[in-house]
Amino acid sequence: MTFDKWREDYDRLSFAEQVAYHNELELLYPSQAHYNLDAARQAIAIANPVTVIEAGCWKADLAAEILKTNTVIEDWMGIEICTNAIEKTNCHNEHFTYCPVEKFNWWMDIDMRCDLFIATHFCEHLSADHFADLASALDSKHVYFEIPISENGEAWSGYHGTHKLTLGWNHVIAIMAAHGYTHTHIDQHCKLFTR
Repeated sequence: MTFDKWREDYDRLSFAEQVAYHNELELLYPSQAHYNLDAARQAIAIANPVTVIEAGCWKADLAAEILKTNTVIEDWMGIEICTNAIEKTNCHNEHFTYCPVEKFNWWMDIDMRCDLFIATHFCEHLSADHFADLASALDSKHVYFEIPISENGEAWSGYHGTHKLTLGWNHVIAIMAAHGYTHTHIDQHCKLFTR
């Protein structure tokens, strides 16, 4: 399945088909440790969380890096649908666990309470509707987003990758504000939201 075909079929694919597709992607592109470590550390220093939920954590590279030195975080829960990535995790820290999910829009089924919700290079893979649903489900004081999108959004037709989100930062900020969050600019494409 091509990336454009995946974008076109996004709402029609079953959870099992989404998992299978992401497992195929892991075989083709095993390294997905895309995050700005300095920006993430800055957001974590501000939030000073004890509990963390990370969406789309892949092989948990960010958790592994942060938990090497952070002694405050007691529970870091990773959400990932790619079973290949989970099986090849890079984080074996006692404070990290994967949360099993059974549907693509998993945020409708899990307890979203935490001190800090992290999504680095995850939200751009959601539809605009799914992003809005995720924002509605958030139940954390702080949210750290790293999303490589423009201010006003874009269509991703022809893009080599699974980017789907057509919203821009102005839309993301407005959606988060509607849920009581103010934001702090951390770095390019990196914002910490607080309520």
